[in-house]
Amino acid sequence: MKALRVVFFDLGSTLWRPRLASDWPDREPYPDTLPTLRILKAKGYRLAVVSDQPDGPDCHAMLAHWGMAPLFDAIALSCEVGCAKPDARLFRSALLALGVAPKEVVMVGDSLAADIAGAKALGMRAIWRRLPGQQPEGIQPDAVIEALEELPDILDQWQEE
Repeated sequence: MKALRVVFFDLGSTLWRPRLASDWPDREPYPDTLPTLRILKAKGYRLAVVSDQPDGPDCHAMLAHWGMAPLFDAIALSCEVGCAKPDARLFRSALLALGVAPKEVVMVGDSLAADIAGAKALGMRAIWRRLPGQQPEGIQPDAVIEALEELPDILDQWQEE
């Protein structure tokens, strides 16, 4: 199996605190979001957003506002690709943009049905970011985290396999 080289992230509540209001300006990243993204970049990972979003310009503006835009090598949004997760076309658009195979990618997301099942159906590893109160739905992720800061250690362990 090829080494993992790429990490796909859902936006939603994977990188952002749960929504207090319906508008993006009222969203902010978790305290460990930017440090974790920077650690992964320093380790040589390529990062991508693969997310169901209704408004591409707002999404791009928020990534830029919080200093995240330069950290991502590709961004695949449902509103721009024309399909939503778990549709394989959304994942494939990011794979194609980066020129990588599914076996080289791990998906990190908060939805078992959309993020985890969609990624695993293509042969990617998948890490579920479990939010408080979420319960497993029968879909088995490869790992479970409750904070993004746990992610680099999991990826390090997998690289040693």
